[in-house]
Amino acid sequence: MFKTLQCDKDSYITNKIINGERKTNANFGDAGTLNLFKLYGMSNSGSIPNIELSRLLVHFDLSDLRELYSNGKIDLNSSKFNCSLSLKDVYGGQTTPIAFYVELNPLSKSFDEGVGKDVVYCSDYDVCNWLTSSYASGTWYEEGCNLSGSSNCDIITGSNGISWTKRQYFTTGLEDLSLDVTNIVSATLTNQLPDAGFRLSFSSVEETNTRTYFVKRFASRTAYNTYMRPKIELKFDDSIQ
Repeated sequence: MFKTLQCDKDSYITNKIINGERKTNANFGDAGTLNLFKLYGMSNSGSIPNIELSRLLVHFDLSDLRELYSNGKIDLNSSKFNCSLSLKDVYGGQTTPIAFYVELNPLSKSFDEGVGKDVVYCSDYDVCNWLTSSYASGTWYEEGCNLSGSSNCDIITGSNGISWTKRQYFTTGLEDLSLDVTNIVSATLTNQLPDAGFRLSFSSVEETNTRTYFVKRFASRTAYNTYMRPKIELKFDDSIQ
């Protein structure tokens, strides 16, 4: 059987500098695109070039999958059980980075989507943002949802000897994102991981080097074209012989 799990909240967070001010409170929960970028040296702090980043946050509704699992309709250990996270590229003629990695990790705490939509001046302030994950959970452990680990962290990189980091290489920058998240979804259903969603970002190499990567756009869950919206594509064998 094939089934699609819908994205029920998404946004991105940034510390972009506009008119000399870090827009760390900006929110983009209602924007039509998820914008992933890294700017290097567009401005300086004294003689030091500034780095400006964005990171994506997405969460999917697993309720249908939980029902199938609780009713014994799916076998998480079957080789025919597969979950693939899909984000569709949005190309509008803008400059697009090439030759980069995007990494995915499960979030350890939930986030509030917010209603911001100003992607130009970053003037809509709401939660989530670069500093705060949600009204209930408060601030990130480290600004930018950046503290990694197995517990008491923002993103879960590994636990019990298992790496939860997924990576995809983009050659032209126009590719869609498609990542196998089967083991993450399985671990979430069995309560080994929290059901908090995912963070997607450039790899640590891209985030810290002296290059600019501007801008990789994916369709968000509010995109007009429903086919383009983020989703998890689920495949499993429910045949009866």
